[in-house]
Amino acid sequence: MRAVEDLLNEVHDRESRRYLAEVIGAYQAGAFRAAIVATWVAVAFDLIAKIRELDEVGDPTAGAFMRGLERAIDNQAQHPDLLLDIERNLIKVAHESFEFIEQRERLQLERLREDRHVCAHPAFVRPDEVFVPTPELVRAHLATAIDAVLSKGPVPGKRAIDRFMNEISQTSFPERLDDLANYLRDRYFELGKRVLRRGLAELIVKGCLGTDGADSRIIRRCTLAAHALELIEPGLLSDALATVITKREQGSGLVDADLLCFSGNLGDMQLAWDALPESSHSRVRELLKNAPVQQLIERHIFARDLTEEAKRIVEGRMADLDREQLAEVISQAADPRFTDLAINEFRESPEYTDAEQNMESLVLPLAPVMTGDQVREVMDAVRGNQQIRMAVEMPALFVQFFDRTELRFAECYRDWYDLTDWLITTAPHSDPEHYAAYPELWTQVHAPRGAAEG
Repeated sequence: MRAVEDLLNEVHDRESRRYLAEVIGAYQAGAFRAAIVATWVAVAFDLIAKIRELDEVGDPTAGAFMRGLERAIDNQAQHPDLLLDIERNLIKVAHESFEFIEQRERLQLERLREDRHVCAHPAFVRPDEVFVPTPELVRAHLATAIDAVLSKGPVPGKRAIDRFMNEISQTSFPERLDDLANYLRDRYFELGKRVLRRGLAELIVKGCLGTDGADSRIIRRCTLAAHALELIEPGLLSDALATVITKREQGSGLVDADLLCFSGNLGDMQLAWDALPESSHSRVRELLKNAPVQQLIERHIFARDLTEEAKRIVEGRMADLDREQLAEVISQAADPRFTDLAINEFRESPEYTDAEQNMESLVLPLAPVMTGDQVREVMDAVRGNQQIRMAVEMPALFVQFFDRTELRFAECYRDWYDLTDWLITTAPHSDPEHYAAYPELWTQVHAPRGAAEG
């Protein structure tokens, strides 16, 4: 059971926290009727503060409510019933118009409001029916007030989901996993109601599976959001995956396009594989083995760090990639798994232009993740293939390669010295300034390390 003193820390709004402090003071003094009255006051204040906050950001329903409240306040001398009507319907409005609370919470808050009336007007009942609240009842009402209202931000269900769908299409939507996790946690999942969190999680999963004509950017961002949700609330994500995938399987069924989306967007998450019906696992395996390799590329399946069994199948398909397809895969993810293929393609370059393209699109993107041995293999390719050595753009590209493999210099420095010396001594016409002597690379390699870093 939570300590009464700790409840203050759970209140979202600073002003509402002041009202709850009065509740706790009354409770600790044994004034249980006063505590219940003050609890209702805190709830009513907080709900109206939430509506006011929505009005300030342009919510039309909130605006209409606040205009009605202001008229009632301005005319309370002539029409006191207007404010009473607003208070009487406040829980209904919070549930039906703004979706701040769920049905079960609505019933609990209605009970709090009824108990508040009895506590506030003890003279209006028979003497033998005077209400004497117990400490346990006060604590129960306090827990309801905190959990249903005071600990939550003004995030109504359908409106929050509409807002999320608008934000996910904006340029400002976070694109880094950690940033997005913090954003979703603060804006939706930490303060959002259970119904909202579940609905938003299912919406994100549906976005990962895609539909005909769906915006690829939205699918990618839903995929990132699913991975962020795995960090925030993995149990909620697991439930959403099971619900969405089961409904899809029992409805129209998971067609090949769905399973490719699943593999490319969620295939690195064990939670997703656990949610996929066992009967579909074999279909995914066959699809990964036999689907046209371009389809796997388009779904980013090569770039995804799949779970072990799927990874083995996809890595077996890497031999089917031609040069352009390999370049496309590397542009999606500069993963060390592609390095040996890229170096081999570079080594076998048949023409000068091929050599330049292979260096630029295959080797350079992977240079930062190469091992020392792989860096040496790239150097050896220059010695062994004249189409590489004599390509006009290759000297400048090799300077970039040297810069991008700086972390491997300590273990490869002798190889770099040997390569640049060989390039100078074998240059056409014995000209150390000839482009094929790679003079700028020689200068970079032989520069004092402090100067090179500067």
